[in-house]
Amino acid sequence: MSVGYDYDLREWGKVGVNYNANYQLENETIAVEGSAPYDCVGYYEKSCLNPTFEYAHNVSVSYESPWRVRANLLWRYLSAVERVDSIDTDTGEITTYSQAGEDVGSAKLDGEHYFDVAAFWDVNDVLELRAGVNNVLDNDPPVVPQYGPSPTSNIEGNTVAGVYEAAGRFVFVGAKLSF
Repeated sequence: MSVGYDYDLREWGKVGVNYNANYQLENETIAVEGSAPYDCVGYYEKSCLNPTFEYAHNVSVSYESPWRVRANLLWRYLSAVERVDSIDTDTGEITTYSQAGEDVGSAKLDGEHYFDVAAFWDVNDVLELRAGVNNVLDNDPPVVPQYGPSPTSNIEGNTVAGVYEAAGRFVFVGAKLSF
């Protein structure tokens, strides 16, 4: 779902708000022909592989000034997921590590909130300067087990690379020249 709204501040510029969300109802998989299907929404590991979030969103608030400066605040959210201990191939029932009574730190990965800020300045028609910070609050990524090399899983450095912010806070500056 995507919703956006812009408000003109007249001589003060423009403010915009955008909400993009994904609510996954089902992600059914059949591991082997003849086995029961199972639903990976809200789980990770085993045959579910990377986290399948039930809900995720990006909310951005932007400001565009009349002085050729733009600013953006982005809130990214990923819902909690639980680690799969086993999947019954006859019924498709998933048992999590928590349900199995196994006390492992990665049994449930809590929801993650990330906040990013950025600013852009169009110095002239040729030069744009930009600066910002991704993961402003410096959230640590959840620590997950390395569950084996696979071309379909993305566990590196004990987290899910490309899903969670493995590098922590990231500060950037840059310039763009247009000819």
